[in-house]
Amino acid sequence: IADFSQALKLNPRHASAYANRGLTWLAQGKRAEANQDFAKCLALNPDMRPFIERRIAELAQEGIQGK
Repeated sequence: IADFSQALKLNPRHASAYANRGLTWLAQGKRAEANQDFAKCLALNPDMRPFIERRIAELAQEGIQGK
């Protein structure tokens, strides 16, 4: 998270940094933070939606397999 936050300090319009930080938040169970980052990402680049949705599905699958 720190690396993505640093990247966003350098370039606050870096949509993929928001997406990846959001995915990291989500993997840590921090949904509110994840949703904020996803919203910022999609506001900057709506074309990132399929990437985010695919990674969320992968995280969900990993969670199911890990139990």
